[in-house]
Amino acid sequence: MPTRTRSRALFCMEPGGVYVPRSRRPVLEGPEAVAMYLFTLYPRKFPQEAFMTLLVDPRHRVERAVMVSLGTLSSALVHPRDVFAPAILHRSLAIILSHNHPSGDPEPSLEDFALTTSLVKAGKLLGIEVLDHLVLGSDGKKRWCSMKASHSTVFEPRKG
Repeated sequence: MPTRTRSRALFCMEPGGVYVPRSRRPVLEGPEAVAMYLFTLYPRKFPQEAFMTLLVDPRHRVERAVMVSLGTLSSALVHPRDVFAPAILHRSLAIILSHNHPSGDPEPSLEDFALTTSLVKAGKLLGIEVLDHLVLGSDGKKRWCSMKASHSTVFEPRKG
């Protein structure tokens, strides 16, 4: 099974990511459904950080999964241009961000908060909503954190 999962995650690195046919698009209702879907894409016990974007349709069904960046044990280089390019190309209304922590601890880091804040702002300028950012633990225990559910202020406009 790990071989199948590994090849699936690496296939997401193809230009444009992995297209999901309409008849097989999962409806992602809530962060738990998103996390369980993402666990099917990320290899178990993956030894490096990987940043993936899900392009979703107006009904929150996955259209594509795109691997944006493969990093090191403790970080992945992510730029808004690389995150939003596939969403613009495929005319997506919304995206879901995700990345793994090889340590297994899904608690977002300060860098994760800064990146998410930057991407939410960029998405607002582009008219592409960032629905959530999930951090997955890569220790095989299926632990995860929804930044929108646990730290919603990152997704809310600042007042003043």
